[in-house]
Amino acid sequence: MQTCRKVLSVVVVMLVLVGSWSSAEARKRRRSRRGSKAAAMKAKAQDRAQAQDKAVVTEPSDSGDAAAQPAEAPADAEDFRAATKPLGSGVTRRAPVPREDKDVRWSRWGKRIMQREAGLADDTSTGTSTSTSTSTSTSADDDDAAADDTAAPSASLAMRVPAAPLPRLALRVSAAGGYGSATSTFESNGQGRLGRYRITTPLYLAHAHGDIARRIGRRGLEVGARLDYTLSRSSTGIAYSDGATQAEIAQTTHSLDVAFGVATRVSGVLLGAHAGYHYAMTNTPRLDNLARLPREALQGVSAGVDVAAPRLLGPVELRLCGDVLLPGLGSFAQTEGLADGSSADAVALWGSLVLSMPATRWLAIEARGRAEWTSLSFSGASSRQPDVTSADRTDHALSALLGVSSGF
Repeated sequence: MQTCRKVLSVVVVMLVLVGSWSSAEARKRRRSRRGSKAAAMKAKAQDRAQAQDKAVVTEPSDSGDAAAQPAEAPADAEDFRAATKPLGSGVTRRAPVPREDKDVRWSRWGKRIMQREAGLADDTSTGTSTSTSTSTSTSADDDDAAADDTAAPSASLAMRVPAAPLPRLALRVSAAGGYGSATSTFESNGQGRLGRYRITTPLYLAHAHGDIARRIGRRGLEVGARLDYTLSRSSTGIAYSDGATQAEIAQTTHSLDVAFGVATRVSGVLLGAHAGYHYAMTNTPRLDNLARLPREALQGVSAGVDVAAPRLLGPVELRLCGDVLLPGLGSFAQTEGLADGSSADAVALWGSLVLSMPATRWLAIEARGRAEWTSLSFSGASSRQPDVTSADRTDHALSALLGVSSGF
């Protein structure tokens, strides 16, 4: 237990340090991208304004002269100014459609006013246009105005493009390794050496995970599937002594979980439920061991819940997962001739806590904590200890793992 606490403390300190560094780097990258995008947009707007300054519009005077007269600003200029003020995030809202005809709505002066208020075009001290009109209004001008009408919304509302929506299909894979400890307590009505004992052994663990999720509709509903595999092995073996002989018995456990579930987002937090199948097999290489430990298999239908908080502490993501082996839908079996009873009832709970922090664009560092608890009730004559007819066994394990994950 002390080793697990030390490992968890080191993992937490590493996550805090890497998280602070990653947050600072992410802020620098965002500021750099915002500055480059703003400069590019302003340069494009200035080029567009210079091109518009070359275009002229004339209004004939009463004497029939083609005197240059600047076109009047639309009456709804104040509405355009109010509608195109930048928001706090730098994104400008789309202007509402004024109740005017199209020629007035998207005139050159209207576009200039919106660009000037959005800070995308240079303005003079007098606030008037620097261009004058010198040509006459002909049918060609009408065609040009019609062409401007179609391009005006995109030209006058040249603002920052909003972020892309969440992908409809997401895939994530991860791998981790770590250290843990397992304890098994056996109680029975027998009086022999194998009628009552307690075993504690350190473990080496390897874990692999994969999940796929698909978003349905626009309400944040997701369906998905996941696969988990855990390999644990006693690092020094189970030490046992019968008083005359002492031995270390090695054991290896393979655990496999397959689940399908649904989830929905509530205030940015993903809440879900799943159901699947659990299989765990404990292998004892030598059945003629001193403690007469058998090979075991626990399997059955499982159900559980999932909670994911993508932005718990800046870039750090928190994921919680808990499962239970459904009563009446599971089974427990031991090697024939080494069973603790003629029948067994099993109750099992297990869960994991994952902290994930991005390190690169495609790679993230994961710290994973895992806990398992199993309760077994045996009835009938025991093959290991002849005087045992009723027994209870409780197994629990704690582990800490560190690894990497990648999402697509």
